[in-house]
Amino acid sequence: MARLNRPRCGLLIASGIAVIVASGCSQPNLIRNDNPINSETQQAESEISPLGDILAVINGYTLSEEERQIAAEARWMRFEELVSECMNDAGFEYIPVPLDQTGPREDPGVIRPDDRDWVAQYGFQIVNRAYLSEEAARVEYVSIDPNIPIIDNLSDAEREAYWVALDGAPPLWEGGCRQWANEQPRPDTPADLTQSPEFAPLFAALDEMYANLENEMPELEREWSSCMADAGHPGIARPWDAAMTILDAYDAILANQNEEFGAAVEHSDLTSSPELAELADLEIELALADFDCRQAIDFEARVAARRLEAETQFYNDHRAELHELRDAAEQLTW
Repeated sequence: MARLNRPRCGLLIASGIAVIVASGCSQPNLIRNDNPINSETQQAESEISPLGDILAVINGYTLSEEERQIAAEARWMRFEELVSECMNDAGFEYIPVPLDQTGPREDPGVIRPDDRDWVAQYGFQIVNRAYLSEEAARVEYVSIDPNIPIIDNLSDAEREAYWVALDGAPPLWEGGCRQWANEQPRPDTPADLTQSPEFAPLFAALDEMYANLENEMPELEREWSSCMADAGHPGIARPWDAAMTILDAYDAILANQNEEFGAAVEHSDLTSSPELAELADLEIELALADFDCRQAIDFEARVAARRLEAETQFYNDHRAELHELRDAAEQLTW
């Protein structure tokens, strides 16, 4: 059977932050919490800093929904064509897959980390992901991904070599065509300025600011940790650690299930695993405790207030460079 890849960038819902957990994925983004909170943090949470306005241009948030979709599809197809070129050079056929054909068509619904009922169903979206069953997923993938029939016709040894060529070699899954394609120069768009040598010091300082921001609220973390202990989950120091506990256990189960592919075993093959079922229950339990504790201490709102303060200070400290970045972005198109 063809392997359905585990998504390389998995979405976690942890500490009110949507976190992309993989190298090369985006910075954490605060998720807005619309529950009633005090007026000071409500105001801070709803405000966008001057830095946020400039980054919105870089990220394409100033485009219309239709324009963003067109830009995303164009960038994706450039990437897929590079993957195809690399795979052909490695001796394999690979047909570029359009963006709207990169996964099952079933819509799991809107991600709602601020909805307790949603969290009760999907938790951190690690084990309890909104994915199709194995058979339904296979039917969908075969019908929309032209590469699946190609892979199915390979021998076991050829199929293993195909996945290594595409994704890289385990355990780090580096060196594959997807990584190579992602590293190739692309036509300049505003988003590509994040990789420009000209603005490298600015983005390095920005990364440092966000990294420091994650470590600047020990009092809030202590409040959360104490709440989690009261809920029956002692010893978890930071909200991020709750999700990471599940993720580490999940990866260990995957690795144990298939030594050949390690952590790349597909999720749906493990639905009958007692270990996975137990971990799924623990995920929901932890996620709900995390949700309730964050609500109890106004976690998201207080983080948003601090983030607004830090971003405003960063803008004031780097005003000239940021204006140059904005001017450069406005000269480019998607």
